Amino acid sequence: MTKDRGLSQRETILDATLAIIAEKQISGTRMREVAMRSGISQGHLHYYFSTKNDLFLAAIEHLSSLFVEGRRQALDDPTLPPDKKLDIFLDQEVELIKHSLDLLKVRLDFVLHSSTFPLIASSINTMFDNWDKDITTVITEGIQAGIFAEDHGVEIPHILMALMDGIVLRNILGSRDVDTDEHFNRVREIIHNLLQPM
Repeated sequence: MTKDRGLSQRETILDATLAIIAEKQISGTRMREVAMRSGISQGHLHYYFSTKNDLFLAAIEHLSSLFVEGRRQALDDPTLPPDKKLDIFLDQEVELIKHSLDLLKVRLDFVLHSSTFPLIASSINTMFDNWDKDITTVITEGIQAGIFAEDHGVEIPHILMALMDGIVLRNILGSRDVDTDEHFNRVREIIHNLLQPM
């Protein structure tokens, strides 16, 4: 699911877990298969993760770090203006849809299972809270720089996430009438218009 970065055994296990969830969902993921795909014994897998819940919680954190990894460098770049930083969130979702839709399927599966697993719910909420905080930080930078209006600053992260998730869902469902680039361009327009100072 990710490029080989000289992965540690733990990362190899977590990548294998995400790949299996993408194929078989959480309900079809077995520790035995995770061990086999990771090239280790099941006993060795239990050395890293005693229970399936431990494995799933670590997989959510790993998934979240993959999303953060993709945007962190650009968001921390002081030379990049806030309006361009805001576009990074949209660009990242487009890239994920086009090249890593499986990661988005896994994210959705974790969301769907969060209603019955409180620990998963907590981890998923943390992932979305971090996304919200990053968007809020960029909008605050834009307000302070006079690029964005204050009026909708608080609502924009939620509006942006809802619009992006709608397009992601259509792609996961394999909808044929979705022009991802065009939809995200419209979202970009809507968000920039809402933030435009009067």
